[in-house]
Amino acid sequence: MNAIELDKRIKLKKMRRIATGLLIAMTVIYFISKKYESYSFLISCIAAFSEASMVGALADWFAVVALFRHPLGLSWIPHTAIIQQNKDRIGDSLSGFVVENFFTEEILRNKLKEVRFSENVLRYLRENKEAISKGIVKYIPGAIELVYKEGQLSASIHAGLKTRLQNTAVAPYVSKLLATAVSSELHVPLMKQMIQGAYTWVAENRDETLKIMEGVNKTFSLPFVGDLAHRAIVKALAKLMVEVESGVLSDLSREILYGLPGKIVDKFENSEDLRGKIEDWKNDFLESEVFHEFVQEQTAAFKDAISTYSIESGEELSSKLADLLEGLVEDLQSTPSISESLNLWLQDTVVRVVGGYKEEIGKLISDTVKNWPMEDMVEKLEVQVGGDLQYIRINGTVIGGLAGLVIHLVSYWL
Repeated sequence: MNAIELDKRIKLKKMRRIATGLLIAMTVIYFISKKYESYSFLISCIAAFSEASMVGALADWFAVVALFRHPLGLSWIPHTAIIQQNKDRIGDSLSGFVVENFFTEEILRNKLKEVRFSENVLRYLRENKEAISKGIVKYIPGAIELVYKEGQLSASIHAGLKTRLQNTAVAPYVSKLLATAVSSELHVPLMKQMIQGAYTWVAENRDETLKIMEGVNKTFSLPFVGDLAHRAIVKALAKLMVEVESGVLSDLSREILYGLPGKIVDKFENSEDLRGKIEDWKNDFLESEVFHEFVQEQTAAFKDAISTYSIESGEELSSKLADLLEGLVEDLQSTPSISESLNLWLQDTVVRVVGGYKEEIGKLISDTVKNWPMEDMVEKLEVQVGGDLQYIRINGTVIGGLAGLVIHLVSYWL
């Protein structure tokens, strides 16, 4: 039980005592004054007042009690326990009343204009910028650790990156990259290294070279022919190296340095078969364990880097965040149009959200009332309004007495 409900219960008990005390007092006064009313006109007036007060008090006591339960437990009396007998209808009426009178666009907008949302937010940010920045820095490692521990961060990055790459054709980007490299001659050093590597490997791996040549033509596997072919290849590669290094290019070296890369670029741009194969390679890579492990490793590295930076540079980072908040607040305060836009955005958002859920709000109120246990509902309502309803009994006692006195005086004069 919260403090507000406790106060209301105390008030209800207090007002009941006062109203019941007045009824008892009027009853005592009535019997005493009635016995001696023949002695004096004043005493007869007191008797008339107290008699009418009793009637008024009893009538209003009956009316108040009949709202919540059967007076004296007499269920045969009609139109009593009104709330209990009409609980569902009260729920529907209450929900309709609240929705139609408290959630209209005009009321919401007028109320939100009084709130001045942007001014309150900016003031709060300015007054609490240090605490906010320290709180953000403090919870960054924990938040990342929580997400990463549950595997959500890695899985999210993996799924997002995979989907993005699956929906992106790789071949056009490879083609543009190669075309840029060839047009800028960025490929030349790479081609030189490839020629150098080929020369070194062929010169040091005679048998493996001959096995490759045997696959082309078995004649190259013959002892004498193979030696001649190997020396010729080594000699040709050596000559090609010299030409490339010196810049004096033969037709072959020019073709290797410039013609072949251009044909490769053209192949990437115009060959649908090659594009299809590249997409197949890409999809195979995205489904491979290598890609999955790569994402996991990079996610772990990212998490560790953020956590380490947050821990080691906490004060510096929180100070920078505080300065950022201060600058943001100053910019917003110096630009009234932005604050006004924020307020209008809030109004539109609240009106749109509440307007879209008016029926659900009404149904929530109605269903809540209908699903309340009868005794709980009656008790809650009586606690909320019963204290004020006791004023009806008090007023009935006083007004009834005055009415009885007036009737007695008029009768006496007539």
